[in-house]
Amino acid sequence: EEEEEEEEEEEEEEEGFLLASNMPGIPSLAEMEQVDMDNLVLRSDFSDNLIVASHLVIWDTEKIAQFGTLKSRIAELVAAVGPDLIGEICIDFRKRSS
Repeated sequence: EEEEEEEEEEEEEEEGFLLASNMPGIPSLAEMEQVDMDNLVLRSDFSDNLIVASHLVIWDTEKIAQFGTLKSRIAELVAAVGPDLIGEICIDFRKRSS
């Protein structure tokens, strides 16, 4: 019974995964795995400097196919914006101050 619940949760999660959606215009998971996101520029509350994605400690340990990880979420955003713009974007993770 517990295994069935876990399988259902995994299926629900994957249904929400943009790279597995077959949505027109969105690259597939296989296509996004070929995109080099290592030099993607990020901003964070934890540094005044820009951060290169490959410098993140977890970057090399995560796979795009691991739904819910930072790398998979960034890949979804890049897929939605368009991988051809990867050199033109900076992802800002800073919290807005009210």
